[in-house]
Amino acid sequence: MLPSYIPHDVAQLLAQSGFELRGFINQMMILGAVTAALTLVKGYVGKASPVSLIVSVAQNVASLAFMVVLLGVGDIGSLGITSFTLNVENATSRVVMDLRVFIYFTVLTVGLRLMEAYLGWSEARAAAPRLNHVKIRLVSV
Repeated sequence: MLPSYIPHDVAQLLAQSGFELRGFINQMMILGAVTAALTLVKGYVGKASPVSLIVSVAQNVASLAFMVVLLGVGDIGSLGITSFTLNVENATSRVVMDLRVFIYFTVLTVGLRLMEAYLGWSEARAAAPRLNHVKIRLVSV
C-alpha cells in the first residue's frame, strides 16, 4: 500500500531516477518475514539447544542483510554505495552517496552480537542440567 500513499510527483521522480520502489519494498518484506520466522522459532527452542545458536546467528545475518539493503536502497550488491541519476528538464544530475562506513559499523556490531550469542548459548548450555549423568537401571523381578 505504500506506493499508493506517495505523491504522484515524488513517484515520478523516483521512476525517473531508476529507483525500483516495489522491488525495495519486496526485499524489506522478505527480510521482515524471515526475521519474524526466526524469532518465532527461537521462542520455542531452549536456550541451551544448538538450534538456538543457529537461529541467533541467522537473526544476526538477517539484520546485516537488512542494513545492506536499506543503505544500498534496494541494491544489495552495491554494499552502501548508492547512485541516482535525475533528469529535470534539460539538466542531468548524478547523486552518489557512499555509506560504506555504516556498513562497516554494522559488520562490526553483528560480529560482536555473534560473540554475545555464542557466549550466552555456552553459558546456558553449562547451566542446563545434564541428563547424561542420570543412569537408569532396569531390574526384572
